[in-house]
Amino acid sequence: MSVQWKSRRLAPRALKVLERHKGSSPAVAVFEAPLGTAARAFVAAYTEAGAYKARWRVEMDEGRGSMLALKKEIDVWKPHVARERPGFDLAGIGDKPTVPEDLIEDAQALADELREVRGADGATVAWAAAAATSITEKASRAENETDEAAAADARYSSLLSQVREAQAVFDAELSRFRATLRSLLGSSHPDFQKLRVSRASSRDGDDDPTGPAPSDPVTPAPTPPRV
Repeated sequence: MSVQWKSRRLAPRALKVLERHKGSSPAVAVFEAPLGTAARAFVAAYTEAGAYKARWRVEMDEGRGSMLALKKEIDVWKPHVARERPGFDLAGIGDKPTVPEDLIEDAQALADELREVRGADGATVAWAAAAATSITEKASRAENETDEAAAADARYSSLLSQVREAQAVFDAELSRFRATLRSLLGSSHPDFQKLRVSRASSRDGDDDPTGPAPSDPVTPAPTPPRV
């Protein structure tokens, strides 16, 4: 949530500035409901999305990992199917490794072919049956893991959308609050200055210790040696 972190740092400051000055003017006191509500709602949405991000990453990693494992299992058995089942078209098997539905369908087709492998006596071949079982198990796991990843991705996207919506409401109220403070206190007053977006990356006594830390200064790239 790199776009929202500045607003997240400004929200707690705005609440403290509001608390300090609401008794000085009715024009400031009126902000207690709209600005206070907007700031708290934004912080809550930001916090919820941030807390869910770790789970989202785990689910996405597990989904990708299960797909990679299935693709590998498909690839190691394709040469054997080519030898034992020459009439089976392998050209499209595993050709879309990032599309869960396609890869799982291909895996099931390959497993079905392996189950058709027969020895010279016409009996089922043990290695082929075992390979088919292994592919089927990995396909089932991939289906479960990618379904969970898709659900987590949808949930995270929804949370981020809520953050953006809450930020828009808060930013609008903060802009109005700053305009009132400028008229009341003057643009040089510390409580006005600390609410400017350009000051969000600076440390301040009103910062929320649980909020995002200010960004580290950018270290210039070293000058390349002259050739």
